Amino acid sequence: MNPEQPIVMYAITYTHRFSKISTTTLDYVKQTTAFVLQAFAELSRRHPDWQFVLRPHPHDMLGPNTLREQASAAGLERVWIDDKKSTPLFAVTLADVMVCTQSNLGIEAILAGKPVVNVVIDEFGHDVFYEGLGPLFLEEDAVIHVRTVEGILSAIEAAVEDPATRKRLLKARPGTIERFHYKLDGKAMERFCTLALEIAEDYARYVPPITRFPEFEPLLAQATPSSARRILVAGIAAKHAADAVRRVRPGALVEESRDLARITNAQCDVLILSDPVPHSEEAEVWLGIARTAVGETGELVAAFRHGGSIDAADAVARAAWAPANSGVDSACPVGEYSRNGVELVLSRGDFEIQQVWELRNAALEASAMAENPALARCAVDGWVVLAAPRRG
Repeated sequence: MNPEQPIVMYAITYTHRFSKISTTTLDYVKQTTAFVLQAFAELSRRHPDWQFVLRPHPHDMLGPNTLREQASAAGLERVWIDDKKSTPLFAVTLADVMVCTQSNLGIEAILAGKPVVNVVIDEFGHDVFYEGLGPLFLEEDAVIHVRTVEGILSAIEAAVEDPATRKRLLKARPGTIERFHYKLDGKAMERFCTLALEIAEDYARYVPPITRFPEFEPLLAQATPSSARRILVAGIAAKHAADAVRRVRPGALVEESRDLARITNAQCDVLILSDPVPHSEEAEVWLGIARTAVGETGELVAAFRHGGSIDAADAVARAAWAPANSGVDSACPVGEYSRNGVELVLSRGDFEIQQVWELRNAALEASAMAENPALARCAVDGWVVLAAPRRG
């Protein structure tokens, strides 16, 4: 590449790891990349001396050939693909302008004094970054914010050619650096360890407790047998799940308890665990309490989260889905259940499954069907099971 001519780099965001919403909005990276490539293609025609670089995320599975095909389809022939997935230092040193989507490489580029174009198209990408902790870059930061497809090309041109734009970015740079790096005193590790200990001792102060699992409530109610006359709902979210059950079983006596440990002497037809069964040793404690509570004639309704949805989201991008590992061990890095794992952990608690309901991920299912109908089978966020004590 010629360092005397402008080099514009696009650092591709890693699919769906940002928020819960992003796991069900699988196409936003694909769509953003397509529109950036279209802008690059038009810029290459307007500015034959400009050079364009695509940098895949180090964790992404898309190979250089796939990116090259996408670039060619967009009309971009002059492009260099960083298939070695170089270090951030190399990428920032190489680029004259960094195009990204809420990326740490954007921060590195700001530190290096390079213009940054932050592309988050409101039409399909806004909610991905405005859930939870919110976006990486704020309005006042030293980046050019692009919210529409039409704005990508002009933003990049301004970053390369417009002195007023570059002056504005440099003026905002100290404030942005201070926000991201406000303590450069050699004590970062000390502060990190202190905060970690504080969080461990006073977790609720930093993370609001979860009191409801609304995605499971309709299935918990649906799974409750119509013949049940006395129903006990236990768990942190007992009130909300109990209300859902009352709506569909108005003739039953529905009681609730937030403390699972206090129900061991309960006499009920059905015990409903309002909270998803944890993927840990605590699961066997829960099921032991449940087994005592239902006796020999009662039944259990419980929810389990599936660990395969994020794996499946990866698979949609690379069409390489494989069945989750069987057993109670995690099916993916987020540490939840596989379908076989649900059956196994229930059997350890002396239960056997009577019926299973799937919590379907509609957005993931639609994306999977568009890529490969065989992938739709993995578009499951969890299960609700009706289980009974094992016979014999």
